[in-house]
Amino acid sequence: MVFDNKCSITKGVEYMSSPKIHYFLRPDLSTLPPIMTQLTTMNKFKYEIIFYSYALKKELIEYLNEMGIKVILNKEKEYRASNILQMVWKSNSFMNFSKKHLRGIPLDDIVWIGSADTAIWMGKNVRNRKFIYNIYELYDRFPLHLFMFKKYAQKATQVVVSERNRAYILRSWWKLDKTPIVIPNIPYYKESNVKYVIPEEVQRLINFGKKLFIYQGWIGKDRDITNFAKALQIIDNDDFYLVLMTPPNTEEIAKIKNLYSRTISIGYVSPPNHLEITRLGYIGIAMYDYSSLNNIFCAPNKIYEYSKFKVPIITNDLPGFIDTVGKSCAGVCVSFDNVSNVINSINEIHNNHIVYANNCEKLYNSANLLGIFEEILESVV
Repeated sequence: MVFDNKCSITKGVEYMSSPKIHYFLRPDLSTLPPIMTQLTTMNKFKYEIIFYSYALKKELIEYLNEMGIKVILNKEKEYRASNILQMVWKSNSFMNFSKKHLRGIPLDDIVWIGSADTAIWMGKNVRNRKFIYNIYELYDRFPLHLFMFKKYAQKATQVVVSERNRAYILRSWWKLDKTPIVIPNIPYYKESNVKYVIPEEVQRLINFGKKLFIYQGWIGKDRDITNFAKALQIIDNDDFYLVLMTPPNTEEIAKIKNLYSRTISIGYVSPPNHLEITRLGYIGIAMYDYSSLNNIFCAPNKIYEYSKFKVPIITNDLPGFIDTVGKSCAGVCVSFDNVSNVINSINEIHNNHIVYANNCEKLYNSANLLGIFEEILESVV
């Protein structure tokens, strides 16, 4: 059992045995790094793990097999049609795939559903047995999703979420019998066999000792970093460069570059290659707006990506950031509405960079993952 205080009690993993874990995931595993962390962590217990999915990259299959995790894929031939028809076909195909395999799974075994939408594609077949249910978002802007996921959450033996406040909110909204368990969105990092080539303009900056401010993700109205660019322009340090890892968004990128001339955009870098850029950072940037509870009680894996490589973080003042980055002193949480606040946060970390970089390790190692997984698995055995 894990207690919510500074001292945790973990019985260990030696006694674990017997039931198998059957992990179902409809989305692409490579787009959900925290799930690799789940699979890697639960593999430390004495369970046999079988992973069921629609499709999987060859290198991920090989890696899971190396850990002793068996992979079963839906090998039904792809149906070529319009996007809508293809989506319907894929949904039906995965439902048939999961139904077929669920029939052969003993009731004493553990079924783990990797994402909220995976349950929908599995249909009612899963609701008649014990199962663990991952829910990564609050979906407060998507009432239909909330309605569909509710019945699965209420039937689940254990619901798993990625942030503490989200756990209490979902318990209240869905009238759950118990509070969901929190597994932080800590991504798993594995060196790739294929060497990612750092873009020449980034490598040149590193060679000249420049300090990179890394922003990864979408830029737009809900993630507006214009005041950050203004702050850098006012500070006007020749060594400070803003590096944007963002999908093509010509208008927004041009706006940032006009505000701060030492900005380079390298486009979207797919996981896990993006971490080869993240690890070069001097300061990481993370922000969301206040338009939804899902944003306010955010649980981005990027704060753990920054902290893994001891890159201090500047975030805006959302509870999801304050409870993690702020609590660990791995960075500074301020309102991005005020340019002076951003300037002060940059100067604070720049003047005390070693302290904040060392605190990043505290954030990355803040979760007792083995203890959390032991509590989850005990709840279904």
